[in-house]
Amino acid sequence: MANFHIPENANLFIEIIIPTYRREKTLLDNFRKINPLLSERFGVAYCSNEESKTLHKALSNEKHCRYLSNPKDMGGAYSIKRLVCTSLAEYCLILSDEDYIDGSSVQRLFLELEATKPSLCLLKVV
Repeated sequence: MANFHIPENANLFIEIIIPTYRREKTLLDNFRKINPLLSERFGVAYCSNEESKTLHKALSNEKHCRYLSNPKDMGGAYSIKRLVCTSLAEYCLILSDEDYIDGSSVQRLFLELEATKPSLCLLKVV
């Protein structure tokens, strides 16, 4: 099963990166919430610790989405590293595949990062 990527000439500002393992339904539910926000400057990337035909089929035609898969369970840390190292975005927002994604919070984050352009940003959602 082939992995697919955002084109290398993309001008991504922020990319939500999400490692996943056997949580396809939750991941796809969250993707539907953020999909309307995705654009040339805002993308999402997933790395699955097993090849998932369901995720591949559901995400392969999404324009601002990357999907990678590992041939076996390599662990969440490996998937995060792989996603960050292959990201073309200026900023990465790391989420769990079971995190609830609130579109308005992501939009506020995007606007704040765009306005301030910090060199490093660590966030705690309260």
